[in-house]
Amino acid sequence: MKRLSILIALLSMLSLSAFAKERSTDVQIYQTTQVGSATLQPGTYHVKVNSTESSSTVSFSQNGKQVADVQGQTVQLAKKAMNTSVTLDNSGTVPHIAEIDFEGQQTAVGFSSPAATASAGE
Repeated sequence: MKRLSILIALLSMLSLSAFAKERSTDVQIYQTTQVGSATLQPGTYHVKVNSTESSSTVSFSQNGKQVADVQGQTVQLAKKAMNTSVTLDNSGTVPHIAEIDFEGQQTAVGFSSPAATASAGE
């Protein structure tokens, strides 16, 4: 019984560490883009993500200055991403970041559309 308890405790720690990850990468934004309530101008941004099993805190920095700090959702991909990519949703007047995939990772971070966020608050 003691062995089973230790095994369960170890598996719990492993599963938590599998989701509690901090990672960072640089991304290139080619057009004025929205993420959360922030508007990003074209340029290179350093993106730092701290993820748990269901949510992610994402920081966007440019030239060493933090320009946006937003909440996202952790997304499980069917397979590891071949490269780092930013998916835009162009359904509004200003494109917004829908998802960021990270090269070699099977988890991504997704963002709600501004219209969906506004509707949820009403």
